[in-house]
Formats: sequence, C-alpha cells, structure tokens
Amino acid sequence: MVLGGLMGIIVTLKGDTNTAAALGNSLMSGGVFSIFYLAMALLYFLPLLYLHRFSTKMIAGLDQNDEATVTHAFKNLKSLFKLLGILTIVMLVFYAFMMIAMSAGVFLGRSH
Repeated sequence: MVLGGLMGIIVTLKGDTNTAAALGNSLMSGGVFSIFYLAMALLYFLPLLYLHRFSTKMIAGLDQNDEATVTHAFKNLKSLFKLLGILTIVMLVFYAFMMIAMSAGVFLGRSH
C-alpha cells in the first residue's frame, strides 16, 4: 500500500506539468488517491503491529512454558480488539455523518 501510494504521487508529479492548472488537476485526480492509500497503510499498520506482538509473545510463552509472557501476549490481543472496536465506532459515525450530509444535499438540491 505504501509503495502504491508513493508510486502514485511520483507518477502524478511526473505527469503533465506544463501549466499550474494541469498540475492542480493532476494532483486532485491522482494525488488524492495516493494520499488516501498512504493514510490507509498507516491506519492498517497498528492492528498488524498488535497482532504480530501477540503471535510472537504467544509462541515464545508456550515454547518456554512462561505464564507471564502468555499473559503479556493476551494484553496485546486485548489492545488489538480495543483498537478495532474504536476504529469500527469511528467508521460507523463517519458513515452516519455522510448519510446525513448526503440527505441534506439531496433535500437542498430539490428545493431549488
């Protein structure tokens, strides 16, 4: 995702740079999607980090029969599920806000 986002930015900047308007249009079309990919990669990294920490500590704890390491692994799993719950709530609120905004746009568009 990161490589795709960076490649999109490079391709966008290497595109038609004859005029400032062409560069602005190019950034709005390709650059926005590239920035979106970079933001999604950053957002996707945190759950993967917690999952990786859980799995490595769980394997080490089970191999060594160490209860403290297994407990620490489950704390990482708990943090993973907390983060996923928070992200789910944020996305549901975002969807609700977008539905209200689109409904208001449709209502205002019909009144004229």
